[in-house]
Amino acid sequence: MESKPDKTNHYRPLKEPVTIIDQEWPVGTLPLVYIRTLTYMHENFIRECIEGILMQKTTFPVRVLIHDDASTDKTPEIVREYEMKYPNLIKAYFQTTNSYSQENIENRRRLMTPFNEMCIGKYCALCEGDDYWTDPLKLQKQVTFLENNPEYGLVHGDCHKFYDEDGLWVYNVNKHKINKKVITTKEELFYAIINMDYTVFTATVIYRHELLGLMDKNSKVFPMGDSPKWLVFSQHTRFKYMDEVFAVYRILNNSLSRSSDLKQHFRFILAMMEMRIYYCEVIGYDIKTKLKKNYNSALLRYLLLDPAFMPEHEMMDPTIWQRYKYKLIRIPILNWFLASIFVVKFRLKKFIKKKLSAIGILSLHEFLGISNFK
Repeated sequence: MESKPDKTNHYRPLKEPVTIIDQEWPVGTLPLVYIRTLTYMHENFIRECIEGILMQKTTFPVRVLIHDDASTDKTPEIVREYEMKYPNLIKAYFQTTNSYSQENIENRRRLMTPFNEMCIGKYCALCEGDDYWTDPLKLQKQVTFLENNPEYGLVHGDCHKFYDEDGLWVYNVNKHKINKKVITTKEELFYAIINMDYTVFTATVIYRHELLGLMDKNSKVFPMGDSPKWLVFSQHTRFKYMDEVFAVYRILNNSLSRSSDLKQHFRFILAMMEMRIYYCEVIGYDIKTKLKKNYNSALLRYLLLDPAFMPEHEMMDPTIWQRYKYKLIRIPILNWFLASIFVVKFRLKKFIKKKLSAIGILSLHEFLGISNFK
């Protein structure tokens, strides 16, 4: 997917921001910004997502691109409704085969190609089908900054979290941070993302489309689609954090990252650590002690539920206790005992976390670091 910036700048900006559904541009005008929305089985959420996009007010042309990944619920029906109502603004692509069910990476990429070819514009804004925007000037503020600061390639901001199943809210997520240090170099930014001290929430992001050309088409594919982009982009451009709430990040219990199946859930967490190790190796940075410890913990947790699993990386600089525990997991009876204890502890921890969130006391999981990259 190559950038075509020269074709997106041939328009006369409006004098003041106007709601994008009320804008009229000459035939053939290409968008300055395209909004990329991926959706799957989001019939209960996609309408709120689209409405959050349609309330945007800008001085520039926008195109809304929606990719439905072969949903079998009413998601495609709702998307078609909006596409028919706003044919000059919304373009949708409906897959008949789910791309993420494809084990063959080339098949997955091939299925996504037609939608990727629709993505034309100088800037790309992201909003998954179960999230939604809350600030009608989100795009205007971010694009204005990027237009005036060419050394920056990505802008993001704060959000609220909503735990859908429990009806629990965590407001202004980035207000609850431990790490407040200022990031000044690309190496510091890379490690801050790796260590989860700097969090980029996808629903708040806009970046220069040309940055996608930095992504290696032959790189290993991981379940988390956006984190690899932030790691690669961090080495080529500056990130700007705007201390404003732009979106609501909805957390679903049965999503890819939060499966109700414990085995799948902890395989995803292990994959997150594997992805971080992979990009340390690809970009040429050392694998720091904190990442090694996080990987070891994720591997041990997963092995409790799948003792036959053959990891791509063995334990990294393990302690005596970790080596001992690693051996215990290989003993079937002891593994069953350890796994039973682990599951009980996990369920109890999850229950306590929900109760603390309900009364406004956040768990340490919410206290992730963030800072400005200047």
